[in-house]
Amino acid sequence: MRYAGEIVDTLIPDLIGDGLVTVDTKMDSDFNDTHVAQMISYLGITGLRLALLVNFKFATLKWKPLVP
Repeated sequence: MRYAGEIVDTLIPDLIGDGLVTVDTKMDSDFNDTHVAQMISYLGITGLRLALLVNFKFATLKWKPLVP
């Protein structure tokens, strides 16, 4: 990520599946706007069109697909 031409941070997805989907794993009580914004950024830097948030906090798997 750049600001005023300088690199200020790097965004690296947890996983890119089959070159088609970026996957980010979480251990949180719920997905929030920050998680969604991060995934939209991943889509922007990878050029992919599908992202998947996966939450492993609870015994029942929670997931959220994102297609901007």
